[in-house]
Amino acid sequence: MYQKLAELLRPGGVFLNAEHLLLAPPAGRSATAAQAVRKRLNEARPAEGEEYARWWEAARADPHLGELVAEHDRIFPPHRPGRGQQLTAAFHEETLRQAGFSETAVFWRYLDNTIVGGIR
Repeated sequence: MYQKLAELLRPGGVFLNAEHLLLAPPAGRSATAAQAVRKRLNEARPAEGEEYARWWEAARADPHLGELVAEHDRIFPPHRPGRGQQLTAAFHEETLRQAGFSETAVFWRYLDNTIVGGIR
């Protein structure tokens, strides 16, 4: 999908991808601490924003994104247990570079919520 996006963006164009990426590996003290912070924050405030599953439904129905989302689902089956948890921001940055983005970075992060992107 990143290669196709790189082809569509003009040189200098920016692509940002919001993903739920684990803050720390799934085992160890860092993961335990991150999980405790997540739990505390979730209890303190109601959920905000568009529901994840609804966003993907809309993307699948979009005539411009449907084919790309189908390819994404082929590579990363949507209902596979633990889906997305093994991917890191570093994985996305490297994949963006391989797809033709000249600069990549984590643009924003709040616990597991991450925006990673690149400049074409």
